[in-house]
Amino acid sequence: MTAVLIGSGYHVDAAEDGAVAWEALQAKPYDLLITDHNMPKITGVELVKNLRSARMALPVVVVIRFYPVSQ
Repeated sequence: MTAVLIGSGYHVDAAEDGAVAWEALQAKPYDLLITDHNMPKITGVELVKNLRSARMALPVVVVIRFYPVSQ
């Protein structure tokens, strides 16, 4: 997803886990957060809860990876 957004001309900061993402969100302003629910340390839902608790008005897209079970 990062490569597609960069290729489309967007500036993208990526974080390897939710804790790093939370630090970045506190350090500078962003226009949009796209987060994976299944991140280590802090999940995407926990990250959104942190945002709202801090009264940060930021649009959020939460992605949940789904791997279909082979039949």
